[in-house]
Amino acid sequence: MFEQRDGYTILPGFVDLHVHFREPGFSAKETLASGSAAALRGGYAAVCAMPNLNPPPDTPEHLQIELDMIKRDAQIPVFPVGCITMGQRGEGTLSEIEALAPCVCGFSDDGVGVNDGALMREKLKQRTMELMLPLMDQVILAGIQEGLFILPHPHLAGEMLLRLCAQFTDEVAHILWRGGDEGDQLMDILAKLELYRHAVERMLGAPFGSVVLYDMGNLSAVCKGLALRKR
Repeated sequence: MFEQRDGYTILPGFVDLHVHFREPGFSAKETLASGSAAALRGGYAAVCAMPNLNPPPDTPEHLQIELDMIKRDAQIPVFPVGCITMGQRGEGTLSEIEALAPCVCGFSDDGVGVNDGALMREKLKQRTMELMLPLMDQVILAGIQEGLFILPHPHLAGEMLLRLCAQFTDEVAHILWRGGDEGDQLMDILAKLELYRHAVERMLGAPFGSVVLYDMGNLSAVCKGLALRKR
């Protein structure tokens, strides 16, 4: 990774994942030109610039202002970090994350933080729906073709099933959050699983007992792990 030569130590270029170059909006504190020059002098080959800017990179239009300045002034590769929320306020409306994603290296409301857990959970649910719905639709279509499912509205079933999964995840999170005896928690989770298993069977028109939402081998390992922790 490094070598000594003529009294010098030669290292690969560093990458700083958290810098503040303050442009656009706060050039009196720092500029892309001065910040990237200092980084280059210190041996940094690339940096990730935080979104504490004006305007903050919460839309493609706002981000483009920063990208244009990077292209014009930066002396090393500068990868912008997008905002999680509009205005980088840590609450309210989410930024245009999907539109920003191809042009940023990550997302942060640096210095503020997102204090609304419900907002983050809702975003995760939306993203899960987008990623999983095509696959779920394929599974349901295959089940219909094989005669396993009898669905009055197959075009709605995939989304409804994924929403059930998200609701179940929320309920399990609440069980774990409230704490208490781990064995009781596990029993509560299993009871929820049974309720959701029946709901899925009814929704699919599948035979009773045909839907399995957990693997008994994995469940046994979980129980064994809980028992060992209690000793």
